[in-house]
Amino acid sequence: MQISTITKEDEKLKKQRLFACLMAGAMVLTMTACGNSKSSASDSTSTPVSASTSTSASVEEQKGFEYDDSASITFADEKYGFVGSDSTVNPAAKETAFSVVSRNGRKALKIESAEGGKFFAGIQMDALLGDKIGEVKTVEFALETECKDNGKFVATSGNVYAYLGEDNERSNTPWSIYLEKQNPKKISYELPQTAVAGNSLVLSLEVNDGSSYKADRETALYVYSISFKDAAGNVLPVDTSAEYVKVETGEDRSNLFGIAGAITVDGLVGAGGAWSQIGYQELTDEQFEALKTPGSVVEISYQSSTGNMWMGLSGNAWLRIGVGNADGSGQGFAYVNNSKNIAQIPYEEIVKVCGEDTSAWDKSIFIESDGDFEVFSVKIGRQIPNIVLKDAIDIGLSGTSGAWGQLGYDVVLSDEAIETLRTPGSVVAVEYTSESGDFWIGLSGNAWLRVGVGNADGSGSVDAYTDGNICYVTYDMIAAVCGEDSSAWDTTLFVESDTNFEVYSVKIGKAAEFKANNKQVDAGISGTGDGWAQIDYGITLSDEALEALKTPGSVVNISYTSESGEIWIVMTSGAEGWKRIGVGDFDGSGQGYAVYDGSLCQITHEMIAEYYGADPSTWGNQFVVEASTAFEVYSVNIGQTK
Repeated sequence: MQISTITKEDEKLKKQRLFACLMAGAMVLTMTACGNSKSSASDSTSTPVSASTSTSASVEEQKGFEYDDSASITFADEKYGFVGSDSTVNPAAKETAFSVVSRNGRKALKIESAEGGKFFAGIQMDALLGDKIGEVKTVEFALETECKDNGKFVATSGNVYAYLGEDNERSNTPWSIYLEKQNPKKISYELPQTAVAGNSLVLSLEVNDGSSYKADRETALYVYSISFKDAAGNVLPVDTSAEYVKVETGEDRSNLFGIAGAITVDGLVGAGGAWSQIGYQELTDEQFEALKTPGSVVEISYQSSTGNMWMGLSGNAWLRIGVGNADGSGQGFAYVNNSKNIAQIPYEEIVKVCGEDTSAWDKSIFIESDGDFEVFSVKIGRQIPNIVLKDAIDIGLSGTSGAWGQLGYDVVLSDEAIETLRTPGSVVAVEYTSESGDFWIGLSGNAWLRVGVGNADGSGSVDAYTDGNICYVTYDMIAAVCGEDSSAWDTTLFVESDTNFEVYSVKIGKAAEFKANNKQVDAGISGTGDGWAQIDYGITLSDEALEALKTPGSVVNISYTSESGEIWIVMTSGAEGWKRIGVGDFDGSGQGYAVYDGSLCQITHEMIAEYYGADPSTWGNQFVVEASTAFEVYSVNIGQTK
């Protein structure tokens, strides 16, 4: 995993509630064979917005449904470029697939998950409406749902999300189709504030059996029409030739190593079909030397219809590396992020396949997947830790300088910053750019000392953790240069590079490290909960997930949001009984903390063993997720670090 960007102040999401009244009796009477399982989940997470509100707009209960030919959009022209796969609501959401089909004698937009599961369809509202966007008061959808495995009705629900106003404030209104006689149905969403340029809508399907989403009940949604109406109820015209532009939510670095000193391998960009290869590109001497250096990592930016990606060396021994069991070989797995668009193959995986004698490795590299794929870039660099900064204190340092110039002599650290810096486990995080990518800090008292400079000044000291955007200098790095007695460290800190540079912020906080992990197994846990509530008691781990959890080196990855930012798990069925793991001191127990940053949480096998017993055969077959404030979990998987 790459070192994280500096943790920004989390934008706290107010609690999003699913409908207060889901009539259980009606569901039992009307749902057809789509089962019942875990508690409902509304996949929403922090996005580049300022706040979140929940509207009181009600779902319109249609009786005597009628198609609306006067709607803003009827799909009669078969244009649907204004919709796309959304990742603002849930960054871990799978890709959404769209097509226009003939249904019930009309044209309809068919929406389904490209990979199976919940889906989130973004609608480019501002491009559709142009300067009329500010007149929109309500949006109406004519929807129909269908269980894909048997074509029958299935009780279904989701949300209409909107990102509105200058700050893209999020609101949502739940929709549901629980009665077959109300399928199709019209759903009405009332905007709580005026829309402006840059605003958008998201139509989601998140529940397909009345209480949860069941993967074996894949569900399609058909949209017959969409109407944008003003306050007087007039239908507003739209431009259906508008194109969807995906909202950037930041690069997903989950499950991955950091990468520093990355070298781009030209010639490995392009598209291919399943089991075809891109490349047979011979590496330059510099690239090959980087690959053969212990601690190296190959990083592939891509998209694939299966989400899988790996590399190979194509000399006399044509070898795939990181393929896992996709070809039946049962080999090691590549490290892939939750979004399945970045894959990494570390040095250790190459050695497993190609042997420890790096002089025998081939110089020709190729890229491959078991589905249609496209490669955007391939880099070779070195692995570095993925550090998350917690309880950060901004010291107020920014500016530009030339090579070997220093910034910060005039900034004296506050007492709080000094105390934090001198506490074991601290880290200095600098957000920067420099021509060389190199960066470090220094303490400028009686003993003027650089820390993290590496060999840039000929000293041969340790390198700071840098990726060209963030520089991390840890307590241990400072102690190695300035001495173990932190009380003697100077209170004036400066920053420096060997080339022209710019600094945007310098912060001091506590350091935690996310563990890179591969071979993830889905635990099947998602949903929403109030403070000190738990999800998901309805789930016992599958044999595969339980085996993954019990394997030394395992790590539980939780994709989530919570009002307070923290989250943990509770073991519930093992020999130790009901016990929180990773709770820290939130319950007064003073236990160890999970590693979390407000969107990703990790709890390791070692942490469970420390607080629940060293013998994993006594752990039972269930854990639930909990936080001290309202929270939402989007996915939980169990990966391997070894």
